[in-house]
Amino acid sequence: MTSQGNENLALRAAELCRLGRPHIGFGLKEWNSEIMASLRLSKTYADITLVGPETIKNIHDFETVCAEEPERKLAAMLACNHVEGIVRGTIDCFKTYEAYRDLTGESSELILNLLETPQGHQFFISPMS
Repeated sequence: MTSQGNENLALRAAELCRLGRPHIGFGLKEWNSEIMASLRLSKTYADITLVGPETIKNIHDFETVCAEEPERKLAAMLACNHVEGIVRGTIDCFKTYEAYRDLTGESSELILNLLETPQGHQFFISPMS
């Protein structure tokens, strides 16, 4: 992505944040320097709660929630409206999805990702796995 594209995304993110600060649950198996650096930058735009096993309990930069089944806990936080959104991060994708489906009884879902090109064209894409 070009520096112009990065500036456009940063401006767009800042604009969206003025509308309200979302609370996001992020699944994390263990401390990772690259992920933590990215999350620290993201704190500008959202309140982030890390959800994972006991291995994350000593991360002090963020609120942390430790659980034996972090996938189920992350799904429950979304299902019970404790967070506005979740990012699976490094915990198991299928376990998180199954837990959410079990908790909500939803038999189908639509997962969309909003992407923006460096030229500013926005579009949605959906995973097919």
